[in-house]
Amino acid sequence: MKKLLLTLTALTLFAVANETIDYPNGYRSWTHLKTTVIKQHDIKAFIGINHIYANDKALDGLKTKQYKKGSIFVLDHLDMNVSKAYIKEGKRIFTGVMIYNPQKFKKTGNWGFESFIGDSKTKRAVKNSKSECFTCHMQVKNRTFVFSNFRK
Repeated sequence: MKKLLLTLTALTLFAVANETIDYPNGYRSWTHLKTTVIKQHDIKAFIGINHIYANDKALDGLKTKQYKKGSIFVLDHLDMNVSKAYIKEGKRIFTGVMIYNPQKFKKTGNWGFESFIGDSKTKRAVKNSKSECFTCHMQVKNRTFVFSNFRK
């Protein structure tokens, strides 16, 4: 019985570890798709400045509407400092990552989701990507769950 429990625990840990997403080092040198300033949102954590980046595979997917394994989008979400004259970037609130892998993420439209808190490359915010991320991305199911578009 102990062996069975240990085996099940090990398999569960392997399954969870197998679905983790690494911090996307170097994403700021990827293609910058757009910047948005969000002044109001139902989820307060999304208020701020968003920069969206795509790696080469994700960029190809935006153009062809067919994503390949390893396509990655990054949402660099920053606080905003507002004055009478300007809106300026503040501290990083989180770095959101969306990666395409049909083998690992079948339950969430073939996309995996993660969010790294502040400037951390290890401190994760997402506990349940299906309820915390994918539910919102269902709004754009007809666009392969991707909010961004390719702008010429």
